[in-house]
Amino acid sequence: MTSVSRNRTLLLGATAVVLMALAVLAAQIGTARLSEARARATAAGKQMAAAQSLELRADAQAQLAQIQQRVVSEASGMGLEPSRWVERKLALRQVVLSRDKGDRLIRDTARRPGQLFDVEEFEVSVLGADEGLFDAPAETTRGLQLSLQGTVLNREALGTP
Repeated sequence: MTSVSRNRTLLLGATAVVLMALAVLAAQIGTARLSEARARATAAGKQMAAAQSLELRADAQAQLAQIQQRVVSEASGMGLEPSRWVERKLALRQVVLSRDKGDRLIRDTARRPGQLFDVEEFEVSVLGADEGLFDAPAETTRGLQLSLQGTVLNREALGTP
């Protein structure tokens, strides 16, 4: 083997090694880019799912707003708009009343046109051990003990703002 052919062989071998090194480097770069692309695709998928969820939530809120508007319109048509109602809190705790006054108070809280009563607490009891809550009372009864708590809503007269 002559020195020229030996140099050519060495040059060809060195070139082959350099080309293989470049091929390995190109493969590593390609793998890194592929991993980055997959990560971006996964992130984009998550963003898309979040956007779809937001879109569904926005649609539901829009439907709720339409329903609320319809309910407000219907309530207004029935005279139930909030500006026409007066709210009072009622809180009686273990008040002793005659049966007549207790009966009137309980009847006054009953639902009727123009008035609603939202009861939070109600308790009534007789004071005497020998008395009954539902028995016709004798004149000598000691009355009732009443606890009543809630909100009374009264509709204002239609001529007032």
